[in-house]
Amino acid sequence: GLARARRRRTRHLQVSLDHYPTVAQFIRERAPSLPKLSVTYTNGAPPNLRLLDAEGATAEEVNIGGWKVEHMVEFLAEKVR
Repeated sequence: GLARARRRRTRHLQVSLDHYPTVAQFIRERAPSLPKLSVTYTNGAPPNLRLLDAEGATAEEVNIGGWKVEHMVEFLAEKVR
């Protein structure tokens, strides 16, 4: 799946929710509180969080497959201010 939000950067989240329940929980419970976040699912894609620069190029990409919901929230709060 693909999620994006704009502040100073754009966030992309690619994920197959079947194998990553904490990512699914993040999308269900926390994504609605991120007003510019949209989610598009890509079947079989690993859960990678991609930070994009203002031009839309990937600035940073991390695998969040083993992360807890709190870690995703903290990471995004730190990276996107």
